[in-house]
Amino acid sequence: MSLIAILGPGAEELEETIDWLVIGDGSDPSRFLTTSSHKDETFDDVLNMVQMWESEHGWAIEEVRL
Repeated sequence: MSLIAILGPGAEELEETIDWLVIGDGSDPSRFLTTSSHKDETFDDVLNMVQMWESEHGWAIEEVRL
């Protein structure tokens, strides 16, 4: 996984939580992940951004809704 894009109300808080769970204090360079939050953007806009990001790597996109 190279990117977690979070959409909707509370996106910033969830992004920060994920960063701390995965990356922690940043002292371990092998624990890297890009996160982004999009509280006021449409699903289509965020999906477009994710598709451009992932197409550079040739990876599949997985959508998870909570």
